Amino acid sequence: MAERGSSINRVKILIADDHPIIREGFSAILSLQPEFELVGTANNGQEAVDFCEKHPVDVVLSDLRMPVMDGVAAIKMIKKKNPRIRVLVLTSFVEDDLVIDAIKGGASGYLLKDVEPEKLVQAICEVAQGEVVLPSVVARTLMNEIREPIQEQAAAAPAIPAPISGPIK
Repeated sequence: MAERGSSINRVKILIADDHPIIREGFSAILSLQPEFELVGTANNGQEAVDFCEKHPVDVVLSDLRMPVMDGVAAIKMIKKKNPRIRVLVLTSFVEDDLVIDAIKGGASGYLLKDVEPEKLVQAICEVAQGEVVLPSVVARTLMNEIREPIQEQAAAAPAIPAPISGPIK
């Protein structure tokens, strides 16, 4: 049986972000966790896709706005080529279209970069175990996306006539 934190049990993580300070900051946080193994970093989505093709990765921490290939396109390609890899989006943006596209593309979670380190660690563990991680602001965006077509259908439905009141003659 392997020890806790041995390379056999450790979650293998790739960080994909175009800002070196972000990659280095997340790397420092992850290096303090015995259950994690940082296997690489990528400067853009294309590098993340290429890395995942050549190396074992369990979880990708990915920004969405990156040069060469954005995070949404990278998520789609990573998931298409290796569906077992989990992607946790870490971004500064909560734009409805980006949230929806990332999740439709296969992201397992979505966090903002101002997340507390202990919540990031917890989110990575949950995503690695197949759970979904969404802060309330992102969950609200998804709820609105789901509700919008239902409300549009209700508005387009023909009006139901009011019941007849009083005796019928």
